[in-house]
Amino acid sequence: MGKKYLVVCAMAVLGFVSAGAGEAVASPKVDRTVRNIEMTLNNCAIDQYWDGNAIKPGVPAEVTNGWLHSCVSNLNRAISYYNSLNAMERMSPSVVSKDIKGRLDSYQKFAKAAQGNQQVAAANAQAAQNTCMTFGQFANDLKTKEIERLVIVQAKSSTYILPKDFEPLKQAAEKVHKICTENPAIAKLGDNSCPMYRINGSGAEWCSAAANYKKLMPELLFAYAKANLTKIPDKPEVIVDWQHQGWLRVNDKAEYKRLFTVSEEEKAELAQKLASPVEIIGDPAVLNKVYDVIAQEREPFKKKIDEYAPTWKTTNISNTKSYLQNIAREIIMDWHPKAKIIKNFISSTGYQVERNALGVIVDRRLSGGIVYQVPGEPWCQYRVYSTREPYNGNNSYGKGTRYNIDMVRFQSCKN
Repeated sequence: MGKKYLVVCAMAVLGFVSAGAGEAVASPKVDRTVRNIEMTLNNCAIDQYWDGNAIKPGVPAEVTNGWLHSCVSNLNRAISYYNSLNAMERMSPSVVSKDIKGRLDSYQKFAKAAQGNQQVAAANAQAAQNTCMTFGQFANDLKTKEIERLVIVQAKSSTYILPKDFEPLKQAAEKVHKICTENPAIAKLGDNSCPMYRINGSGAEWCSAAANYKKLMPELLFAYAKANLTKIPDKPEVIVDWQHQGWLRVNDKAEYKRLFTVSEEEKAELAQKLASPVEIIGDPAVLNKVYDVIAQEREPFKKKIDEYAPTWKTTNISNTKSYLQNIAREIIMDWHPKAKIIKNFISSTGYQVERNALGVIVDRRLSGGIVYQVPGEPWCQYRVYSTREPYNGNNSYGKGTRYNIDMVRFQSCKN
């Protein structure tokens, strides 16, 4: 209050200073006072913020608030210097030629405008706080993370939180849309507007996602469908780099066509699982659109496989015989009863003994590979398999009870 009072009082003083009468005379005192005024004002220049009549567009309230905090005392000091001059001294050439009174008037107008900005900013901050409280309380009362799934989809994040049930998502979206309609200010809450509530997403993102939930849900269906299909690398070139060499991680049976499209069996299974969201979206054809997008997305991978398949070769073949070969054959024939086995071998790396931190033998790993042709596919499948045999002591090992056969590569049957 003290600083504001000084400025207002100074404005009143300057406003009622009369020009006086008589002849103005320069003096060392006047020149010294003028220098003090100029030095004081120059330390708090306003040219970059003030156009002479109003605060320039784009100058944030924090800047003018900072000026008030730092420079009001300087302005009052400059006014005090000016008020120390009598009427005749105020008419001296150094005062008039440098427009000291005009500069002080301009500074006081700026200070008044800045104070107005400060009050408006404070009022806006309070309004925003009230809106945050409304939004935060509503978000807490909603007691669901479903709307955040839509916010993530809307932001086109690479990581979707897939829902187990889509009906709660619809209900949450409708509740959020209702409160956004009743409280339009929530839709203006940007990022970090309400950090104290730790809400994932801003008010603007919540309102937008809720209003467009039917348009966003197909993205969730797409993500859900992809998550339930065989995983392939994010970029086609990755599948053939020195590290991958065409290998894909597939824990179940692999089918050439199924990897790059969606099979009829998969479509039937997904249609059953996604019946609820399809009904919510109101477009029976939405799943076909999802399948088409998946096929288009996987086409570049198929081209890379077809390009490099003739170049990949079966390696690390040994003449070792093991019960593991028969188990691998049984697994493949169970997956593909009509498959033709081309090669089935134990890896030339042999047994790999595993020890614990104390150096005690725990088990040994045995691995192999099997190459086979599935009828109707253009390439053979080369799959690696392995098991771990527990150590029984006295240099003896038991048979493995768990078998891994989770990697596949398509390649020429001749290689």
